[in-house]
Amino acid sequence: MNTEDNTILIVDDTPENIDVLDNMLRDLYETSVALNGRQAIKLAQKIVPDLILLDIMMPEMDGFETCRRIKEDEQLRAIPVIFLTAKDSSEDIVKGFQLGAVDYVTKPFNVAELKIRIATHLDLKKAREKIARQKQDYMELVHVLCHDLQNPVGAIMGLCELSLSDGVEAKRALEICKQAADQSLNIIKLVRDMGKIDEKGINLEPVNLAAALSSSLKILQVKIAAKELDIAVNVPSSVMVWAETYSLSTSVFNNILTNAIKFSENGSVIEVGCEEKDGKIVVSFKDSGVGMPVGIKEKLFQVNAKTSRSGLNGEEGTGFGMPLVKKFMLHYGGNISVESTDIKDEPENNGTIITLDFVEGDSPKPA
Repeated sequence: MNTEDNTILIVDDTPENIDVLDNMLRDLYETSVALNGRQAIKLAQKIVPDLILLDIMMPEMDGFETCRRIKEDEQLRAIPVIFLTAKDSSEDIVKGFQLGAVDYVTKPFNVAELKIRIATHLDLKKAREKIARQKQDYMELVHVLCHDLQNPVGAIMGLCELSLSDGVEAKRALEICKQAADQSLNIIKLVRDMGKIDEKGINLEPVNLAAALSSSLKILQVKIAAKELDIAVNVPSSVMVWAETYSLSTSVFNNILTNAIKFSENGSVIEVGCEEKDGKIVVSFKDSGVGMPVGIKEKLFQVNAKTSRSGLNGEEGTGFGMPLVKKFMLHYGGNISVESTDIKDEPENNGTIITLDFVEGDSPKPA
């Protein structure tokens, strides 16, 4: 068996062909078989193979139709399909490629050729996946720089404007400006370290939950004041959780609170609560804002899904914040969940609750 445990789905209505292919490949890969197109689609949805060998000439649903349906399935469309065919006319070959197949092999099979073609397309698939991961990493860095850095820089600008126009106490303004500048430097350090996080993990330590939350709220206070929001915080000052200080405040809390602010009506309340439950520290952020449509809620943590919306006062977002929040929460050994009711569905019961589950700081360090 291949050390990478790649799975090949063989689809052919002729048992003799199945036997030939299975005997040829089973010492190299995990193999599964289907005798028709419908069975192939159901099995593919269940096991999500790394590559599909697909016969063209099958009754009821031929290989072309099977391929078309596979490529329409979001979960399956990236799987490379190699057609197995007794046909070698250019018209059939072109049709196969138009439907999304990556290659074709004519019967009777040349064993060495088929093995090389399979190995080549598995390598190409792996390369595409690596590029996709690199793109995701790049987008995360861009988000941290463009979005997370915007909050402390915005706080500095906002306080400067308030100091000039309303005579805000200079010492208090300077203290918050210094904190915002420190947070900006911490974000830059975090960006520099993010390339190592997936490979080596993140440096966890017991973090004071109330202090991290307070740091975030100070950075966001200009936005909070602009909408005259009341932030009702009920977090004991002694609670410690396993996390990483900079990302907890600047990426996790700032992203969640920024969203709550964006979609809350002027003068409304955002509640932040904390409790110990089933050995976890559970932190909740509850607003009575406009909520989320079901389609956005279901894709909230998907990196490539379009979930960004303008806030009630036109505030813009990237749609990348919540996937990043979940990434950090998982690195902390915790998790995140969301409940939300769209104002269009329930005008009297709208709003969003974001719940974070942390490992308690007095517990053993998460693996």
